[in-house]
Amino acid sequence: MKKGILSVIVATMGIYFVYWFNRGICETIILSSDTTNVSEFSLHTFGNVYKIMTVSIGLLGLYLGVISMKNKKKIAITGITLSIIVIIISFLPLCEYYLRFKTPVNP
Repeated sequence: MKKGILSVIVATMGIYFVYWFNRGICETIILSSDTTNVSEFSLHTFGNVYKIMTVSIGLLGLYLGVISMKNKKKIAITGITLSIIVIIISFLPLCEYYLRFKTPVNP
């Protein structure tokens, strides 16, 4: 498989991983608001591991995109862009936006 296409696939998997993790954490927070089974320490520790994994996926996609860029492939620009997006959104707290839309507004 060509490195440029592989870069796009890895970056797309990284974006899906960010979405999957943030949705799981948000659902855990919503469920834990009723019960106190989940500790904040475990969520914080798992969040750090998640960030490390996501940045690693983004750097792998970026590396493959740069290698493909040296071979003058045009798909490499897409892979590099998606990889940079993965690295940036791994540090954004997307759960806050998800919770804002899921919880009803109190008048």
